[in-house]
Amino acid sequence: MIKQGKVAGDSRVDVARSGVAIAVLTSAPKPDVGTVEAFKKTLLNAKSVSYTTSGASGLYFQNLCERLGVADAIKAKAKTRRAALPPISGEAEVGVQQIGELLAVSGVQVQPLPAEINHVTPFAAGRFADAKNPEAAGAFVKFLSSPDAVSAIKAKGMDPG
Repeated sequence: MIKQGKVAGDSRVDVARSGVAIAVLTSAPKPDVGTVEAFKKTLLNAKSVSYTTSGASGLYFQNLCERLGVADAIKAKAKTRRAALPPISGEAEVGVQQIGELLAVSGVQVQPLPAEINHVTPFAAGRFADAKNPEAAGAFVKFLSSPDAVSAIKAKGMDPG
């Protein structure tokens, strides 16, 4: 958007980074995702797996399943939507999505994917180049990357930018 002239280049700040996680009902046993092999086994043992078919986490998860050699097995029991259905919906035993989106759902326990296969998406903010009130827009963007915003970012399962 900066290259297109829509966002002022001098206003861009990194706000947060979010990884991908797996979620199951809080009443279910904690999923073992401590290693890549354990994560793979957890996916293969699940009766159904929900993930989004678009967006950063969904596209990454589909590619990850290919790399791990489990794509066909996961596709056979997939419950795909525009946004992943968390297990709380009852339509899927396991959900895979960005950690912040899963943490927003009550009734599920969330575990990040193993670090060596997790995908981190950065989130940035900037002021529109044609903002009607550039001072206020700039102050808001600056706030999003300030120490005051860090606790909210961490509470949503993300790392500050």
